Amino acid sequence: MAAITSTPVGPGCRSSRSASRRSTAGPTQSSTSPTCLSRIHEKDELRSLNDRLANYIQMVQEP
Repeated sequence: MAAITSTPVGPGCRSSRSASRRSTAGPTQSSTSPTCLSRIHEKDELRSLNDRLANYIQMVQEP
């Protein structure tokens, strides 16, 4: 069985939800580290893939 690992996130890194809800008065995206941006992109991509899988499972389970 494969182990699941997690990459530590720095204190200034926010989740994709909080980053997308940030107002224009907040920090600009240029002040976000490349690591944080990468993690935000990865979370969005995984969320999208999870939604696609859920839709596929629902479609297969329908009579």
